[in-house]
Amino acid sequence: ESNNLVFHSIIKSCSFLPHVITTCIEHDSVLSTLNELEHDNKIELTKLSPDVNSGSVSVVSLLGAVRPNTLLVSVMLANNETGIIQPLQEIHKSIHDINIYRLQNKMSKIYLHSDAAQAIGKIPVDIRELGVDYLTIVGHKFYGPRVGALYVRDLE
Repeated sequence: ESNNLVFHSIIKSCSFLPHVITTCIEHDSVLSTLNELEHDNKIELTKLSPDVNSGSVSVVSLLGAVRPNTLLVSVMLANNETGIIQPLQEIHKSIHDINIYRLQNKMSKIYLHSDAAQAIGKIPVDIRELGVDYLTIVGHKFYGPRVGALYVRDLE
């Protein structure tokens, strides 16, 4: 599964206990894996609730959850139950600004992952516009084979 590959690869590349930020409305393929990793003391996990009015994650709340050991933010592009599109471009811009500071101060970069399984084939998905480092999709959501795919930005 593509989501598992992202999470386990990030952890293996890390020499400290990484912190991951996600939302409580993620697909089970994300939440189950992250909950298990937290249970096994392989990550620290923060799960954000969406804003009750908009149904989307607050970028301000997400930024408030960032810690020195935050290594990954994982937010789905479109919710599979509500159809609400999450503000990934705004999240990317905010994380990009934080990463400039972090890299100047020899801190680890925060990576951005999005599970876009519910969005692909239904709305335009432009990886460059979204600014994600990792994007996961699955073929059967757009009449393809039941196979997952993982996009990884050039992380160098």
